[in-house]
Amino acid sequence: MTNDLIMSSVRPEQSGQAAAVSETAYELGAAFGTAILGSVLPGFYRTDLADTAPAGLPGGVLEAAQETLAGALLYARELPGELGEALATAATDAFTSALSATVRSRPRFRRSSTVDRTWSSGHPRVHEEQGRFRREARKDPVRCREAR
Repeated sequence: MTNDLIMSSVRPEQSGQAAAVSETAYELGAAFGTAILGSVLPGFYRTDLADTAPAGLPGGVLEAAQETLAGALLYARELPGELGEALATAATDAFTSALSATVRSRPRFRRSSTVDRTWSSGHPRVHEEQGRFRREARKDPVRCREAR
């Protein structure tokens, strides 16, 4: 359900409240999504780096490198030759893999939130607008597709 449909389903004197609810729900969804995905990515990174890190790292370096990619790259610069290069490669590969896994694991949310759908579900104007849109789409599907 789009914001236009939600806004057209309320009485004009309630449009400010409807817009506020819709915007608040959107902002909360964005904040929660960022927080959740921001917690998932480090978990993937740590696991991937632990699996691919080169053998022979000095004590504590792997644990420190698992904290952040930047930290791993700084430690890699301090290590001698091939060991440093291997850690840098493992860290960047682990980060890329973690980023890819995080993106693939994210839920498929639409812009309209659960709050929007719950708030407007069952409202007679919503059903009226949906019916009107379907009738117009049958008459002129190209124009309705362009309007989306």
